Amino acid sequence: NTPATDKVNEVGCTVFTEEQDTVELLINFDNNKAVVKEKYKPIMVKVATFMEAYPDLSLTIKGHSSAKGSAAYNQTLSAKRAQAVVDVLINDFGVDASRL
Repeated sequence: NTPATDKVNEVGCTVFTEEQDTVELLINFDNNKAVVKEKYKPIMVKVATFMEAYPDLSLTIKGHSSAKGSAAYNQTLSAKRAQAVVDVLINDFGVDASRL
């Protein structure tokens, strides 16, 4: 009983497609730091709540830094900042690490 509007495969079963979208969440860090400030946690709880409502959703967290300093240093700092956001989502808001 596949709905008539569904895209189907060769045996008439619904074909599900993976969707990808981008949402930017701006979390600023102090210079040369990778600590998430308390003022950003209210928006992060909204992210966690949204993820709870959509259990198949997963996120890719990316960090950035300024152009000052060496490329290697900035890459390391960017990774630390992304990991700091991931850690807050996991430790403070209970998001499953496998979804990040």
